[in-house]
Amino acid sequence: MVCLMLEMLFQNIVNGILLGGLYSLMAVGLSLCFGVMRVANSAQAAMAVLSAYISYWLFVLYGLDPFFSIGISMGILFILGLGIYRSLVTRIIDTPSPTLLSFLLLSAVAIVMENSMVMVAGGNIYRAIYTSYTATSLEIAGIVFPIVRVVGFVISMSVILVLSLVLKFTYVGKAMRAVTQDREEYSWLSSTPFIQLCKACGLRNSTPLLSSEGWEAFPARCSRP
Repeated sequence: MVCLMLEMLFQNIVNGILLGGLYSLMAVGLSLCFGVMRVANSAQAAMAVLSAYISYWLFVLYGLDPFFSIGISMGILFILGLGIYRSLVTRIIDTPSPTLLSFLLLSAVAIVMENSMVMVAGGNIYRAIYTSYTATSLEIAGIVFPIVRVVGFVISMSVILVLSLVLKFTYVGKAMRAVTQDREEYSWLSSTPFIQLCKACGLRNSTPLLSSEGWEAFPARCSRP
């Protein structure tokens, strides 16, 4: 009995770590968005659901494996992020309360996105992606490691590591950090603070995509956004 309880405890710990790694990638997107742009992205969850839909339809229509469709989906979400920033967020970014206004604005965007997905795909239909490795797992000392979640965890940690290195060592990353620390001072040194904010917004939209690839698309729980 004690051994069974310990096995269940360790299994829950492993599941929590794997799932937490995926959620941490979404948190990085929120942190990047708020840190660089001072924008509270309340549409982050809607973006994640949209990315799951993109993966699902690419798999159903073209037979494209969800892991191989990451590049396509990431590009779509990146462009969507740029579009939202340029058409909507720029109107409130220089106001006295950009965080509060952005939260309200992007909440409205999330409502529009969620209801649009319900109208297009239906709200009571369960959709899932089943590949040859969906139900496979690795068992070590009685602890089960689902292959899909392990791969998603590895991808998430790799993306976080690469993103941290980019922000720390590359010119683009240093420019983003400069905008974060003092946007007015940066505008004296460079004429492109807007470009850095656009890049940050695009990256922000890409992180929920990658995290949703890891678990929402296997199966893609798109029944209700």
